Order: sequence, then structure tokens, then C-alpha cells
Amino acid sequence: MMEPAARPNALPAAGADDPAVPLVDWAHLQAMETLLGQEVRALVQEYARGLAAEITQLKQACQQGLGNQAVRAAHTLKGSSRSVGALAMAAAAAQLEHAARAGATDEAQRALARVEALAQPTAAALLNSDRSAGCASTP
Repeated sequence: MMEPAARPNALPAAGADDPAVPLVDWAHLQAMETLLGQEVRALVQEYARGLAAEITQLKQACQQGLGNQAVRAAHTLKGSSRSVGALAMAAAAAQLEHAARAGATDEAQRALARVEALAQPTAAALLNSDRSAGCASTP
């Protein structure tokens, strides 16, 4: 199971615009583990460890303007975040994607700042869940 024993089903997103959006949807990860088994652990670790690089690419795309490259990078982050249950990050990436499509520079900067602020807590929650009785057969 991916849900740490001492944690609630979903953690509130720190600094999120909507406090009802959880940082991580532990129930989603449990359901994924039921379907995919131990492969989920590797997927979650890959996402968490690659998050900083993905955000760096997103920032570079935004610095070059709010064109297709920024939309694509935000869309990619949104999808990868949703796939591992990182709902607050997915919501922030969706806001950035929407702002980039609309050419809304101020909104895009706010969303990018939110993405950056969520990166460390999201990665830490996912990596720590894996180490602290998070998976069905933690080594």
C-alpha cells in the first residue's frame, strides 16, 4: 500500500489556491498499486526524483514565451502529476497550461511560482511515503 499508516487519506496542499486540493491522493496510489503491483513504487520514485528537472524545463519554456513549448511542458507536468496522484501539482500545472494558452503572463507567473513552491513538498511526500510503510512490501 502506498498510504503511510500515520497519514490521512489526503494531505492538504501547502500554499495551494484551493486548500481542498490534496498534495497527494493516497487512495489513488493504493488503487494503482492494486492494479499494477510493485511497479507503482518505481513510477512514483521516478516522478519524484525527476520533478526538479521537469520544472526546470517548464521554467525555460516559459522564459522563452508563453507559446506552444510552454503549453506542452505544463501539459506534460499536469499529466505526470495526475498519474501519481500529485493533485496539487497537477492543478498548478493545469493553471499554468491555461494561462500559457491564453497568453496571460501575470497568471502564468503566479502559477509557475505555485508549481515551484509545490515541488519539494510533493517530491518529499511521495518519497517518504515509499520509505515509511508506504508500499505493500517496503524493504
